[in-house]
Parts: sequence; structure tokens; C-alpha cells
Amino acid sequence: MPLADFKTDYADLCARLCRIRGSDRLGHAYLFVGDDTQFLEQFAKAWIQVCACHSPGDDGDACGACKICRQIQGDTYPELYTLRPMSKSRQILVEEMRDFEHKLLLTGTPGKLKAGLVLEADRLNTQAQNSFLKTLEEPPKGSMLVLATTQPRGLLPTIRSRCQTVSLLQNKKTYDFAMDCGLFPLLSRLRQGAGAAVALGVAHELRDLLAALRAQAEHMTADSDVNGQEMAEQDPAFGKRMNALRQAQTEAEYRRLRQELLDAVEVWFMQCCLVAEGVAHEHLPHPEFFDAANGRPETLDKPSWESLDGHARAASELMTYLERNVDERLAVETFCLTVCQKSSN
Repeated sequence: MPLADFKTDYADLCARLCRIRGSDRLGHAYLFVGDDTQFLEQFAKAWIQVCACHSPGDDGDACGACKICRQIQGDTYPELYTLRPMSKSRQILVEEMRDFEHKLLLTGTPGKLKAGLVLEADRLNTQAQNSFLKTLEEPPKGSMLVLATTQPRGLLPTIRSRCQTVSLLQNKKTYDFAMDCGLFPLLSRLRQGAGAAVALGVAHELRDLLAALRAQAEHMTADSDVNGQEMAEQDPAFGKRMNALRQAQTEAEYRRLRQELLDAVEVWFMQCCLVAEGVAHEHLPHPEFFDAANGRPETLDKPSWESLDGHARAASELMTYLERNVDERLAVETFCLTVCQKSSN
């Protein structure tokens, strides 16, 4: 998609980027910072399309119709290399970075922009970031690097300083994913003093949600390489390596989806804290959470702010425990029991 698709919300930024393209003053590395990973990927590809298009419009934007534009839109542009978390730990490892750099160093098609896109760049581990520094400072001739992240502080200062930062902050994250999962009616049942039966019942349903996310991750990574499957049938050793890679990709995608869901859990309880402090429904950052739970905040139980703050911290700890590979069932049940226990006062 061309940058024109983003002009409604980012008219000045899009116009400025198009002028940069039109004046042939492209930087060698850009860091896109925002709230939404998917949106950042879309915007980054639109910018790469603008820079790669051979038939830009009078305003400098991509034409959207030439072969290069169609290839980038269809994810088939041969000179675009993308790096994202693919390991089970959802880190981008130094070996993956070195392979990415090797591809960038290969001789490209004359006259075509070679682009390297690093998504969720904050997931680069320290070794990978250090390995990337020289390439980031001096990319191969005719190439451009784009990093995208929602957590810029996860990048080394030396990485950030080598990039031109482009802010795409919307200051409001959407949680359509959690809404579609039916998360918030479940969370509305987690109340102080509700008891162990309610807690374990909700924990069971939360685990069902997580199981559905895992099935979704498996579906997204299954049958992704038909040619690879044919080769695997002929070469068992290759098939074993491909299966291990697919399992790692599935786990990485599952953890990404789980993190989105757990982020919504923490935000739910943080909003409950705001309600306890007297913040009106219409002034909440995400009043739609309570609407989806079939109850406005004033109709929900209102324990003390201290208790609700403890629930929010328990949600944060749940994310930390799962990130550290604590048994998922145990972690979810412990969290639900913690929220539903009776007050000690």
C-alpha cells in the first residue's frame, strides 16, 4: 500500500516522507516507533514501497501499480529481506542476524532498492544488536534498513543513534483481538472474595482461550512451504530440520498472541484501579472493555484501590512467569486464585 493510505491520520508525516523521497535525500536507516506492531509493519512496507517505486507520483508517493509496488504489496519483492522473532524464546538470535546481514550483502539487482526490515526490533538480543551495529552504520550500497518497535528502550542506545526515528505513536492501543476472544466477560467474574470455585472455573476457560491461540498459531505456520514439504519427503534429515523450524515458528507466534492477550488482562485491572479512584466511564482509556463485559464500571464490585492494584501486579507477574516458562496451567490458576481470594482485612 502507498503512504496515501495513511494520510488521514498522518498527513504531515506522509507529506514530509514523500518530499524526502522526491528530493533524493533518503537516510540509510530508519527506526519506526509506535503502539501497534501490525500497524508499524504496514507503514514500514509502505515507506519501503515509496523508496523502491520507479514511477512515483508528482507528490513523491508510490504509484501502487508498477511491478515493484505489486511485488511489495504481495510480499514477493525479491530485494526485501525481513527479520522477525522466530525462536521459541521470541528473541532474534545472533545467528539469525548474521544470516540477515549476509543476504543484505549479496549482490542485488541493478537499479533496484535492497531493503532490510527488522520487525519487533526490541526482541534482538544483545549479541544480535552488537552484531548489527556495523551494518546499521554502513549498509551495503543501494540498500536501506528499517527497524520497527513498540519498545524502543529495548534497543541499545548505539542502535537508536544510528537511525532516523519516525514516531507513529497513536497513544491508544486497540484490543480488538482480546474483544473477539471473549476475554473481558471472563475477567469480570474475577473479583475479590469470589472464591476458589469461580477462580478455577475462569482459569479453565482462560486455558481454553490459550489453547485456541495455540491452534491459531499452528494453523498460521502449517503448510507454509509446499516445496519444503516435498523436499522433506525425499530427505528425512531435511524434514527433521524443517519440522524443528516449524515448531519454533509456531511457539514464537503462540507467545506473541499470548502476550497480546495477557497485556489486555493487565490493562483490565489497571482500569479497575481507575474506577476505584472515581474515574468516570467515559474518561477511561478503554471503556469498551467494560461494555464488552456487559457491565459499566459503576455496576462492578469496587474493592479498595490497594486490592485492585495488587490484582494488576498479579497480572503483570503472570506475564513474567509465563515468559520464564513457568507451567502455564499452574501460573493461570495461581493468578485467578490470587484475585478471587478473600481480603485479609
